Amino acid sequence: MKTKTFGLVALLAASVLTLAWCGTASELYSEEDILAAQDTIMNVINNEWEIKVEWVELAYAGDEVSAANLEYCQDLNPEITECAVFTSSFHIPEQDIQMAGAFESNADIDEYGWYLGRATTGEWEVLTNWFS
Repeated sequence: MKTKTFGLVALLAASVLTLAWCGTASELYSEEDILAAQDTIMNVINNEWEIKVEWVELAYAGDEVSAANLEYCQDLNPEITECAVFTSSFHIPEQDIQMAGAFESNADIDEYGWYLGRATTGEWEVLTNWFS
């Protein structure tokens, strides 16, 4: 079976965000699966977080890590049949932060983890996220 390589890398050039693809190969998930999971993460950041971030990297952590965390994801939601783990790095520019002390302004955040799950025929959902 051929493996494909995925991962979203965002490079801040002036005020323009450029996306390039790289990352970890997957035999569990198709490119569409990985992109849908990344879109789910981006939707949370853009619509639920009260801060702006400048992405450095958002990458699939790999099949081994995701499979090893399936039981953990099922503890969070028993309906989950699939788990995908992502790691990310981003910069929080100078701004007024209102997120209950979760982040500091003008900070670089590395190894921030995202745990997503879905039922076999469902959409990805972010189950939890935190510093890895």
